Amino acid sequence: MSDDIQVVVQVDPPTTVVVRDTADYGNILERVEQLESGTLGFEHIQSTPQSIWTISHVFGRRPNVQIYVAGKVIFTDVSSTTTQVTVTFPTPIAGIAVLT
Repeated sequence: MSDDIQVVVQVDPPTTVVVRDTADYGNILERVEQLESGTLGFEHIQSTPQSIWTISHVFGRRPNVQIYVAGKVIFTDVSSTTTQVTVTFPTPIAGIAVLT
């Protein structure tokens, strides 16, 4: 049985913060605020292959976007606004987008 405490932050996408020991308790509010403001970033996992990924975010600015397919960084067409990122591929593909 683990003593970890998990806190789900209601942002889009919902994010879980894991508090591993009492030393983390003092930082939990700061982490929640960072997640809510988007300053920590998040991973978008695209498990179903699509040629266009549409990712909503709460950054309030255009984020940096790194795309990973099969564990490797790839470069493709990425456009963004202060609330959404669109990733476009020539063929449907699955992978991960990391927004920071």
